[in-house]
Amino acid sequence: AALNPTPRPAEAWADVSAGNRVGSLVGLWDLVWSDAPDVARPGGVKTGQRIAVDATGRRTITNVVEVPLPWGTVELGVETLATPLSPTRVDLRIRGIDAKPSASWPWFVPFINLFDLLPKSDEGSPFGSFDVLYLDDSLRVTQTNSGYYTVNQRVG
Repeated sequence: AALNPTPRPAEAWADVSAGNRVGSLVGLWDLVWSDAPDVARPGGVKTGQRIAVDATGRRTITNVVEVPLPWGTVELGVETLATPLSPTRVDLRIRGIDAKPSASWPWFVPFINLFDLLPKSDEGSPFGSFDVLYLDDSLRVTQTNSGYYTVNQRVG
C-alpha cells in the first residue's frame, strides 16, 4: 500500500474523458495475468473490462469475453454493480449478462441473444469483492475475496 501511487484506489472513479487517467479505475482494461481458474482462456479468446460511471452515478464493471466461433465472434459481457466498501475494497453485485455478435458476424447467420429473456437487475445479486492493491494510469493489480490475483493494463 505504501508504494501505491493512488492512496484510496477503490474510491478512484474519476472521469477519464477529460484525460484524467491518473488514479482512476474508469476506462478500458485488458487482462495481462491472473491465477484465478475462472479466467483461464484458450488461444484466440480475448478478455477485457469496461469500468464506467453513468449519468446517475452508478458504477459498473463489465467483464467482456470475445469468443471466436467458426462463423463469427460473439462478445459476452457480464455487468456488475460496483460499490466501494473501504479505501481499497470494491463490492460486486451481478446485474446481468449480455451477448452480441461482433462486426465479423456474417449477415446471413441469425443471432439470438437468449440473455434478452433475463432482464438486468437494478439491485444486482451478490457476486464477490476485490481489493485494489495497486493503481496508476496504466496498471491495476487486484486480489479477489477468494485470494486470486489479477493484473490489468489500461487500453483506453
